[in-house]
Amino acid sequence: MELGRRHNVEKEPLDLDSLVGATRELVEDELDRNAIQLVTDLPDPSPQFLANGQQLIQVLTNLLRNAAQAEEVQRVRLSARQENDWLTLWVEDDGAGITRANQSKVFDPFFTTKPVGKGSGLGLSMVHRIINDHGGTVGVFDSDMGGAGFEVGLPLSQTDSIEGGNAT
Repeated sequence: MELGRRHNVEKEPLDLDSLVGATRELVEDELDRNAIQLVTDLPDPSPQFLANGQQLIQVLTNLLRNAAQAEEVQRVRLSARQENDWLTLWVEDDGAGITRANQSKVFDPFFTTKPVGKGSGLGLSMVHRIINDHGGTVGVFDSDMGGAGFEVGLPLSQTDSIEGGNAT
């Protein structure tokens, strides 16, 4: 129940490049160990927005680590676009993907397809809660790279959120 409840978030001014750089440092060893190439496609200039940096680093770290641990992944792409007051990020991989049956369950607490002892099933439910707390959206899709894709939408300002009708 705690995961489904909306929490107040202490936000600070951030820029996307710094956020991605900090995340890259945290996952770089795991990507290198698995011979996975991380490709980024970010807007220039870097979007500025209000968010909790530690929480968004956790979101991106969870998504990138999941991709690194998925079967057959060799490339992961992290891309972003800013449209008006909304920032959309995509994390996609070229692995085996997520079955249609499992796509509807990936954000459920304790759901995992990893072997026993390899995952708690809480990573994506935490991603969902953090993005919800920021007034954003998160979803899963089949990537054109062949594997799984996750789309995260975030308001760039304090007042914009899905309740405000700015979700795309």
